[in-house]
Amino acid sequence: MTSLTEQVGQAPATNLFQASEPCWKDNLYQFQPQGAYTLLEGATPCNAQDPASRSGRWELTPGTQYFRATIVYGPPSAGAETRLQGRIESLTAHQLVLTQIDTLQGVITRTRTTLQAQ
Repeated sequence: MTSLTEQVGQAPATNLFQASEPCWKDNLYQFQPQGAYTLLEGATPCNAQDPASRSGRWELTPGTQYFRATIVYGPPSAGAETRLQGRIESLTAHQLVLTQIDTLQGVITRTRTTLQAQ
């Protein structure tokens, strides 16, 4: 991931990636065929007990270009997960850009995530 911005309402967009902990910035996302997805911890893990990699699933909703990749930690009842999702704004051999629009109590939040190929 190289960029993650969020705009809440009419406020200026905030660069969440720039403000995130170094342990999140060096993670690597691998998307394999048939919906397999692996998140590799970078050189700086957030928690020394975290595994070096975690596996999950990705899916693309036909007709909408909506992409979702999810990794669940522990039992489903714990509710701990990593989710990367949004409508595909652009996709090339080197870059994936996702946009997500959510509305909560009438306030629109726009999130834009950019992943760069390694």
